[in-house]
Amino acid sequence: ILKEAFSANPNSEQIWLAAIKLEWENDETGRARALLAKARDVAPSRRVWMKSALLEREAGESTRALELLDMAIEKYPSFDKLYMMAGQVCDVVLKDEKRARDYYQKGLSACQQSVPLWILSVQLEYRTKGDCKARSLIEIGRLKLPKNEHLWLESVRLERRAGNKKLAESIMSRALQECPT
Repeated sequence: ILKEAFSANPNSEQIWLAAIKLEWENDETGRARALLAKARDVAPSRRVWMKSALLEREAGESTRALELLDMAIEKYPSFDKLYMMAGQVCDVVLKDEKRARDYYQKGLSACQQSVPLWILSVQLEYRTKGDCKARSLIEIGRLKLPKNEHLWLESVRLERRAGNKKLAESIMSRALQECPT
């Protein structure tokens, strides 16, 4: 069926991704990798690039995953998931917090409306620099996206993690005023 689909529509992202998924799920990483390489040439899209990096990360090839993510970021600088993936690879897999921070900061510059990117960045700052740096970053995020309940919730969680129960309650009051539902 996939052969016929390729013949009828060789540039379809969906067909390429279906073929890649089939190979990947059957533990044919090499074949999936080859299909992804061809898909990046024939039917390039942000999802194809993201899946390419994801395959490499899952296969334990973090360096290759970051190379692909860097190339993808050049092509699709406003796709927030690329920055998130790169930051997570650096932070979780490579234990390189500085590099993760750089990806998150670049991502926030290019994708200021990305709530998950703000939250990941805040969580990294809390773990590495403490609550002061994380607090200032989440406040910047809330200024840029004042009606976003997820950023307000992360502010409350940040203060609770830091042991500032009164401040958490105060922020919750303000959050309820900004986001009453």
